[in-house]
Amino acid sequence: MDFPKFVPLVVSRFITMMIEGDERGPFGWKAALSSAEEDLSAKTSELSSSTSNNSNRLAKEVALARVHRDMLAKTVDNYKRLGTDGRMEECFDLLRDEFDDEQWKKFIRCADAARLDYSKYRLAIKSASELSKDIAVAADRLVNLLKRLEGTGLNNLPDELYSLSSLIEQTDHPHDAYSKRPYWRSMRRHILGERMPKINTDASGPNALPLESKTPIIEIRFIEPDEPPKVDPEEQRRDFLRYAWQQAPDVSQAIKAMGNAARQYKPKETGMIGAAIRPRKSSDAQNKEYLRAFGSLLADAHPRIPKCLKVLKAMAIAANVVIDDPNLIVTYDDVAKAVGKP
Repeated sequence: MDFPKFVPLVVSRFITMMIEGDERGPFGWKAALSSAEEDLSAKTSELSSSTSNNSNRLAKEVALARVHRDMLAKTVDNYKRLGTDGRMEECFDLLRDEFDDEQWKKFIRCADAARLDYSKYRLAIKSASELSKDIAVAADRLVNLLKRLEGTGLNNLPDELYSLSSLIEQTDHPHDAYSKRPYWRSMRRHILGERMPKINTDASGPNALPLESKTPIIEIRFIEPDEPPKVDPEEQRRDFLRYAWQQAPDVSQAIKAMGNAARQYKPKETGMIGAAIRPRKSSDAQNKEYLRAFGSLLADAHPRIPKCLKVLKAMAIAANVVIDDPNLIVTYDDVAKAVGKP
């Protein structure tokens, strides 16, 4: 890949490595894009010759493959523009005496990484907020229903509706999580204070099964008055656990705790996504999201990239190259408003 003379050597080498790969990582973005294009072509061909039985599934796979291919294509184009676009000459001139090699790499990487569609994250925050409110309402309703059921006075109500230990005892993993079920069933007996089953040592591997319980043998013997009683530590542990479960709050209290947690939950994102989608004025342009994410990545970068006048001006230039929209012109003032003045 050829670069203009104004591009610092460390930047040209870094961009080449990201696109083409190197001896440490031979598969760069270009190879990933080629693989994605082959995958999309194969899925598209499969869809064109498919029957109606699986066409819907294949159509979804093609759509996802196309989104993935387009994302990789934009990444490759983005790195190319950051290394060849004439607008970057001023950016490199501003930072030539400010950055060392690692800071150059971080700046270029952050400029690309901040380029995301943040709308889906905003929708996720909105959805989580609405769902958490619904959960709180449902929890309150369930607690009220349990109270009303108990008020009927019937004495054969299921223990699982009121006792946490009984509920845990009857709770198992679904069939699609079968690999976890044996471990959970074993540990469930342990945490509930039940006696652990003996293991059939005659069988091995997956065929090892608990021995069938037999009628216990009761041993009676007389002890001297001053002979201390023998205490089985394992049995004592089980007694403590069973007593602890007897003191545990009932199921309704657990549901109330879930409702309170849902009611107090404030959905949010962290890192660059959190910075990009933080509450904003309705008049804010979409490029502000990119700038906030760009600034967050630079602030968290190591080695540290200082927030100074030259860096903010360079961010505005790089943002215009990355966004590459003639109808959206990013200025220094836009950057300063988005990330704060130095």
